[in-house]
Amino acid sequence: MKRLVLVLALAAAAIQWPLWMGAGGRFKVLALERELAERQAANEQLRERNRALGFEIASLQQGSEAIEERARADLHMMRPDETFFQWRPSGEPALARAQ
Repeated sequence: MKRLVLVLALAAAAIQWPLWMGAGGRFKVLALERELAERQAANEQLRERNRALGFEIASLQQGSEAIEERARADLHMMRPDETFFQWRPSGEPALARAQ
């Protein structure tokens, strides 16, 4: 009787092994579901970034205000009739002027 129980237990384990540990087993499915969720989250972030870039491209194509804003922010450009003022925090030494 004990031998029969042992044989049946081993048979049940042999049948269950591919279900849990095989190529299409439960652990593999869980790992793939986790990877899918991570990739979907990354794709959503990329979609948002692409949407924002699309709006920026449309803005740059439609008017000069966006181009001017970009030039001011990224390239620190200004118009010829403007005066640039820069404030230093108190206690910061002035830059030495070349003579």
